[in-house]
Amino acid sequence: MSKISSKSNVPDDLVERAKKARETSAALKIQLINLRQKIPQRLIFVFEGKDDVTAYMHWIKRIDSKISFEPFVCNGKRNVLSLRSSVQRDTDDLADGVYFYIDRDFDDSAGAELGTDIFMCEAYSIENYLVNEEVLEELLKDELQCHGFPEAREEIIRQFSKVYREFLSVTCDLNFYLYCGKKLGSDLANSVPDKINKIVAVSLDGVAELDPPVEKAIEAAIKSHAQFSDGLRADFELMDPPMRFRGKFSLMFFFRWLELLARERIDRLTALTASLSPVTRTRFSQINIGTMAARSAIPKGLAEFAKAANEGNRG
Repeated sequence: MSKISSKSNVPDDLVERAKKARETSAALKIQLINLRQKIPQRLIFVFEGKDDVTAYMHWIKRIDSKISFEPFVCNGKRNVLSLRSSVQRDTDDLADGVYFYIDRDFDDSAGAELGTDIFMCEAYSIENYLVNEEVLEELLKDELQCHGFPEAREEIIRQFSKVYREFLSVTCDLNFYLYCGKKLGSDLANSVPDKINKIVAVSLDGVAELDPPVEKAIEAAIKSHAQFSDGLRADFELMDPPMRFRGKFSLMFFFRWLELLARERIDRLTALTASLSPVTRTRFSQINIGTMAARSAIPKGLAEFAKAANEGNRG
């Protein structure tokens, strides 16, 4: 239980978090000012993390290869929004040419007012755009060396779609608890393992829940607010799982499934790959955020946002 400060009714941990947030925001603003002094005319795009930089660089380059920008990483959505607020209050021209990018997550803009200086993707996060049949099709042609065998690729893609639906179904409750946690103001994601084999068991032909399920670790936190969470169920069920469930889970699943497929591509022990020509190796190790983003759909609205930022910077 949080201790209450003797000087107010605010819990000490909330006071400490607010203090750290202010310190982080001030430090980030100083870094941004220093960067702006070095590149006074260039666009600065502010991102949550390094993976966002990788994905957006690929997408924006595909939109217009002439758009040049300097990435600025804040290490978290809260920090991006905090820095944006600080920049907006700045009495100089620090905001000129500075644009912000955030994931939607389960809390959308986290209460911040959206505007022409900030892009929020429609999906939960950038990872959701990377896990789908279209990206898999391109990876099969190249890194997994299934070119020349369209029928085999179609069968592999059908298998992936089936297993991915199972994964989203098995992790539905986990996503719901995390969704409720966000609405309760508690980031329960920190209580979830960051390894796919500690969340579910993945095979080429299916997904199995662990015993006990991983969500048991955070279930109690939500059950203590049972009435609240029951009221959120209807809104949660309106979400499109591939795009609105936690993207990091989906990407971890995808990497694991692709790893298993890469092994099977060499061994050719099942009907899934038996018709393919023999290979002794694949380029699975080359699959990453960048190679996926290069093959994925560009998030809706990004082209308009990036082009407007570029034109505004010229003006």
